[in-house]
Amino acid sequence: NIFAIIGLRSLYSVLASAVQDLAYLERSVAIVLGFVGVKLLAQGAGFKLDTMLSLGIVTSVLGVGVGLSLYEQGRAGAGADGAAAGPGVDGTPAPAAREQQ
Repeated sequence: NIFAIIGLRSLYSVLASAVQDLAYLERSVAIVLGFVGVKLLAQGAGFKLDTMLSLGIVTSVLGVGVGLSLYEQGRAGAGADGAAAGPGVDGTPAPAAREQQ
């Protein structure tokens, strides 16, 4: 049991630093914790949910959260870069394109 607690503490440290970089991770973890709580209540009521299905749901929710976070970071990085931007409103090249000319 002590090894489980040590492992959870390490996992918490990793998640705490990852939440700063991944915007949707906190929501994903909240959904997973809610799912686990509902699953525990359902098991107490006699409903059995397959382990592989539970693992698939948890993995999918976390994967979608990380994927959306990385997608948003990529979009924000491309928009702030200026190189991916097209011509300005008045038809002049973007600042990065003017520097390359």
